[in-house]
Amino acid sequence: MRKPLLISSLLTLALASGLLSLPFVPIGESNETGFLTFLGHLHPLLVHFPIVLLMLVPLLEAYVWWKKTPALRTIIDGLLASSLLSSLAAALAGYLLYRSGDYSGSLVNQHLWGGVVLSVACLLTGLLYVYARLQVFRRAFQLYVGLLLFSNLALIYTGHLGGSLTHGADFLTRALPEWGGSPEIENPDELRLFEEVVMGIFQAKCLNCHNPHKAKGGLVMSSYQALLAGGDSQKSMLVARQPDSSELYRRIVLPETHEDHMPPEGKPGLTEAELAIIHGWIAESGQPNYRLDSASVELQQAVQAYMPQLLRFQRKRDEQGRELAQTYAELKEICRELHLHVEPDPDADSLLFALSMQLPPAYVDDRSIQRLMPYREAFSKISLPAAQITDEGAYFLSRFPNLRELYLQKTCLSGESLIYLKTLPNLEVLNLSFTDVDDVAVFELPEYPSLRQVFLFQTLVGANLITALDKRLQQVKVMNEEGPYY
Repeated sequence: MRKPLLISSLLTLALASGLLSLPFVPIGESNETGFLTFLGHLHPLLVHFPIVLLMLVPLLEAYVWWKKTPALRTIIDGLLASSLLSSLAAALAGYLLYRSGDYSGSLVNQHLWGGVVLSVACLLTGLLYVYARLQVFRRAFQLYVGLLLFSNLALIYTGHLGGSLTHGADFLTRALPEWGGSPEIENPDELRLFEEVVMGIFQAKCLNCHNPHKAKGGLVMSSYQALLAGGDSQKSMLVARQPDSSELYRRIVLPETHEDHMPPEGKPGLTEAELAIIHGWIAESGQPNYRLDSASVELQQAVQAYMPQLLRFQRKRDEQGRELAQTYAELKEICRELHLHVEPDPDADSLLFALSMQLPPAYVDDRSIQRLMPYREAFSKISLPAAQITDEGAYFLSRFPNLRELYLQKTCLSGESLIYLKTLPNLEVLNLSFTDVDDVAVFELPEYPSLRQVFLFQTLVGANLITALDKRLQQVKVMNEEGPYY
């Protein structure tokens, strides 16, 4: 073997070995604002190049073999080299994104391994292609073709995992019909109309805007009790057996041009079956436990027409339950290491968790919060009184978009923390008692979009200023009280 080819072979094998070792490299502290993390964020852009280029190579190889046109071999040279370089660039960017700490979990680990295997396969494919072109040994071309096909299979698998991370695990299959026909719901006559049918309609058409974390008009529709509570209009959303007096029904049957029509312009409206179900349920009962076997023939027919959509709703609910169980298991393992307690948030009508200190409390600091960053969207409540949380920890917490309640009394926060925390879109309760928050910092409070209660007992904020803020901020109760710890 000629010396340049030998050196190239050794370098290729060394690079392949280095790639295979990446998943075993321990991840230290992330540098979220660093240049390497910026390069990692290029992964979604770079990943499309090897997908296109690598899939073109076997097509061209087949065309060259079929038409006997070796002149196209130079195009294959360029495509293979480009796909090799782009796959390495995409893999490196993906690894840097992985090290940033923004992603974790079994699906991420599978995607990481898929990317590593794909990159190694591309390297070896390129090496075998060179061997085949130089006729280093007799079966080099056959091995090259086999590894090229394997690389494409690895590409499809890894791409599917990446798509599952961004669009959901069932993105490709959710629109497919069920194998063997549509499955039937067990004991359909025992369906509870509100919980199992009406809530399916709300899930599809209403909850994007009327959930505990985004309650347009102050209205939450994620439970029966929330519906009874109504919204800012103070009108009765639900009057049992009186659909025309129920604001819920009145809004959905208004002309689409009416400003109060729901869903609003640009959102998909309700179908005839959905309208009939909501009207029938309110007219005949309006109660949460009303069952289908007690309903009129007309309402039963409307539910039957809605059955395909209902099945999709139930599948999605089952999938969310599985995701909740998996996330809960992963969080419990991490929190066990961090000496923290995690549980599903009992006050949230969604798949969110509450985080709190263990008893007796252990040492918790900014790095503990940083470890939880990959799961930041999973938390709605965090209670860490007396933890060693500084303003850096407040910055990490400002990246938890679903936080509604945050209890940080007796921590090491200063006024700078309020600048970070004001970016939380759903934060309603904030306890900063016994911290070094000062007079200047509290002027950030008017910029908190959803804040309802803030506790400032024994801070550096003057009592007169607390009283003045409480009067000025009509939607926020600013209190000189110690407040709750959870």
